[in-house]
Amino acid sequence: MVLNSEYRYTIYDKDWLAIQTNIFSDIGSWRNPGGSLNDFIKEENIRIYSGFGLRFISKKIYNATFRIDYGFSVLNTKGNSKGGLVFGIGQYF
Repeated sequence: MVLNSEYRYTIYDKDWLAIQTNIFSDIGSWRNPGGSLNDFIKEENIRIYSGFGLRFISKKIYNATFRIDYGFSVLNTKGNSKGGLVFGIGQYF
């Protein structure tokens, strides 16, 4: 179960390229294999990340999008990632 929220703002827009900044928040949980539905609400399974990034959108190649994001953990639970840099192709959602 995941909830994603993102705000984008266009800072450059020409005939062939658009560049957007964004801020985002991802909140999610999962059920462990063979677990019960209560796994979704257990604290150790919940992850909350926020961050910011850039979107480079090519208008010549069918709106192909190249993403660069930096996300960080809002909940600093033991044993989980504190965050990091992500590169991607295409929109996240």
